[in-house]
Amino acid sequence: QYVPEVDWFELTDEFRERAIYFIKNGFYTNLTKGTPAYKKFWEDEDYKCRNGITNSKGITITGVHYFYLNYVQIKLKDQETGRKKMGFPRFLDVDYDFFHLIEVARQQKKGLIFSKPRRGGFSYKDSALVAHEYNFFRDSTCIIGAFLEKLATQTMNMVLDNLNFLNANTEWRKQRNPDTKDFVKARFEASIDGVKVWRGYNSEVQKVTFKDNPYASIGKTTNIFIFEEAGKFANLKESYNMTEPCWKDGDDMVGLPIIFGTGGDMEAGTADFGHMFYNPKSYNLLEFNNVWEDGKEQSKCGWFIPATRGRLGEDLNSREEMVDYNGNSIEDVALKSIVRLREIKRKSGDPKSIQDTITQYPLTPAESFLRSSGAIFSSIELHEWLSKLETLKALSEDKKVGELYFDDNNKIKFKLNADLYDIVKYPLDKDDSKGGAIVIWEDPMQDAPYGLYIAGCDPYDQDKADSSESLGSFFVYK
Repeated sequence: QYVPEVDWFELTDEFRERAIYFIKNGFYTNLTKGTPAYKKFWEDEDYKCRNGITNSKGITITGVHYFYLNYVQIKLKDQETGRKKMGFPRFLDVDYDFFHLIEVARQQKKGLIFSKPRRGGFSYKDSALVAHEYNFFRDSTCIIGAFLEKLATQTMNMVLDNLNFLNANTEWRKQRNPDTKDFVKARFEASIDGVKVWRGYNSEVQKVTFKDNPYASIGKTTNIFIFEEAGKFANLKESYNMTEPCWKDGDDMVGLPIIFGTGGDMEAGTADFGHMFYNPKSYNLLEFNNVWEDGKEQSKCGWFIPATRGRLGEDLNSREEMVDYNGNSIEDVALKSIVRLREIKRKSGDPKSIQDTITQYPLTPAESFLRSSGAIFSSIELHEWLSKLETLKALSEDKKVGELYFDDNNKIKFKLNADLYDIVKYPLDKDDSKGGAIVIWEDPMQDAPYGLYIAGCDPYDQDKADSSESLGSFFVYK
């Protein structure tokens, strides 16, 4: 609901004319270096990278998107050899949305959280954001954070590749000191009257890891903070809360946090990521209408990219392209391809194979949050049942709400109480009642055999606490 609507993208090569020229000639311009025309060329490119451009069809892309299409190298398939090689990205409708949403989040002073299918190239897009910030904004700071070091290192290496490409091929080259795999700063050492001083752009990029340390980024200030692969981020909520002052000046947002995870890579961090995704307002993240799950259109969540969008290549059965030349996702063709792949896996009879296929190419947010490892029950069947519980009112309202009391014989009894309301969401909003109620979904069996029921209690020490959202609870399961 935030992105300028385009029914069908046309003439998208107009957005990447510099990249096309570079592919043909091996350089960006044949103008003579040092001439006014040469200087104006790079001034114009600087303007486009900051402000974006509009093509002859009236479609506008952002500055970062223009920079990504024309000044960033990614690994892509060579159409002649079928192998991967470095080259310029193509225009995709999903990228149009992504880069516009980055601008919207900045304008609304919010962060962005999203879930995506595998192989969407979003680490490249995030690295382009970082390289753009580093290259065009003095004194900027970008931090790439991950739970595991190898994930932060992967994106950091992409950023360094971007910066090296700029230094080799553009007039935006910048010396770096320090220049390491973990930290770079755009500056150089100069001498003034025999005294060494630092000069330069002073923008910087740093990577941090949060494994066993949610406080890793305390004390830093950042313009962009990327949380890589949130599904693996075991301490995501705590790390996010501890890191929040990095992009805030008091209550004012001065930076942009970006949190994303990949379907099929949901592990120890799934619970935290899922909670933040479905409660974006609580974390000052951009809210979206949940149009991807039936019955939840009125609820809010983060941004979701179904696997039908940006699915490159052709459907192996019909030989139809799933993304056309101008970058439009042909979603009906992509859906047929995904459904057929699922059917093939189902016929194999291997539950793990079926689940991996669903989670890596999800069609709904709930599918992307299925854990692909560590569960002893079928996540697919549990997900299907959960969907019924959440959408069928006859099931979700089939409960008795009331209270327990002792009768004259000192026996515990239950009675309905229409004045009580059970707690069905957490965390609570400020004005919500914390009273709660006893809820019975199925009356207990008299003289039940030992072990039929199991109970658990989460108690509390004080009736009131100034600094805690914790609630007492007691569950009995059959």
